[in-house]
Amino acid sequence: MKTSKTITALAVSVLSVLILATVFAAEIPRATAPLNATEGQILIVKNLIGDILDEVQNGLGYAEAENKAESRV
Repeated sequence: MKTSKTITALAVSVLSVLILATVFAAEIPRATAPLNATEGQILIVKNLIGDILDEVQNGLGYAEAENKAESRV
Protein backbone atom coordinates (compact mmCIF):
# COMPACT_ATOMS: atom_id res chain seq x y z
CA MET A 1 0.00 0.00 0.00
CA LYS A 2 2.80 2.40 0.88
CA THR A 3 4.61 1.61 -2.40
CA SER A 4 1.58 2.51 -4.53
CA LYS A 5 1.24 5.85 -2.71
CA THR A 6 4.92 6.56 -3.28
CA ILE A 7 4.65 5.71 -6.98
CA THR A 8 1.55 7.86 -7.32
CA ALA A 9 3.21 10.80 -5.59
CA LEU A 10 6.29 10.42 -7.79
CA ALA A 11 4.19 10.27 -10.97
CA VAL A 12 2.25 13.38 -9.98
CA SER A 13 5.49 15.22 -9.23
CA VAL A 14 7.04 14.29 -12.57
CA LEU A 15 3.91 15.31 -14.48
CA SER A 16 3.77 18.62 -12.62
CA VAL A 17 7.37 19.41 -13.54
CA LEU A 18 6.75 18.54 -17.20
CA ILE A 19 3.66 20.72 -17.36
CA LEU A 20 5.36 23.68 -15.71
CA ALA A 21 8.44 23.37 -17.92
CA THR A 22 6.35 23.80 -21.08
CA VAL A 23 4.61 26.89 -19.72
CA PHE A 24 7.80 28.98 -19.83
CA ALA A 25 8.15 28.81 -23.63
CA ALA A 26 6.66 32.08 -24.87
CA GLU A 27 6.37 33.78 -28.22
CA ILE A 28 8.77 36.66 -28.82
CA PRO A 29 6.75 39.88 -29.07
CA ARG A 30 7.04 41.76 -32.38
CA ALA A 31 7.63 45.00 -30.44
CA THR A 32 11.02 43.72 -29.25
CA ALA A 33 12.35 43.30 -32.80
CA PRO A 34 14.15 46.14 -34.59
CA LEU A 35 11.79 48.49 -36.45
CA ASN A 36 13.18 47.62 -39.89
CA ALA A 37 13.14 43.82 -39.38
CA THR A 38 10.84 41.87 -41.69
CA GLU A 39 8.77 38.88 -40.61
CA GLY A 40 11.03 36.62 -42.67
CA GLN A 41 14.12 37.86 -40.88
CA ILE A 42 12.45 37.31 -37.50
CA LEU A 43 11.59 33.72 -38.46
CA ILE A 44 15.18 33.05 -39.52
CA VAL A 45 16.50 34.35 -36.20
CA LYS A 46 13.94 32.28 -34.27
CA ASN A 47 15.07 29.19 -36.16
CA LEU A 48 18.74 29.93 -35.46
CA ILE A 49 18.62 30.87 -31.78
CA GLY A 50 15.11 30.03 -30.56
CA ASP A 51 16.35 27.23 -28.32
CA ILE A 52 18.94 29.57 -26.79
CA LEU A 53 16.16 32.03 -25.94
CA ASP A 54 14.29 29.23 -24.18
CA GLU A 55 17.44 28.41 -22.20
CA VAL A 56 17.73 32.08 -21.18
CA GLN A 57 14.18 31.96 -19.84
CA ASN A 58 15.20 28.91 -17.83
CA GLY A 59 18.24 30.61 -16.29
CA LEU A 60 21.07 30.64 -18.84
CA GLY A 61 23.24 33.70 -18.30
CA TYR A 62 23.65 36.53 -20.80
CA ALA A 63 27.32 35.85 -21.54
CA GLU A 64 26.75 32.16 -22.19
CA ALA A 65 23.75 32.90 -24.41
CA GLU A 66 25.69 35.53 -26.35
CA ASN A 67 28.57 33.09 -26.91
CA LYS A 68 26.23 30.35 -28.14
CA ALA A 69 24.43 32.75 -30.49
CA GLU A 70 27.66 34.22 -31.86
CA SER A 71 29.06 30.78 -32.58
CA ARG A 72 25.95 29.86 -34.57
CA VAL A 73 25.77 33.08 -36.55
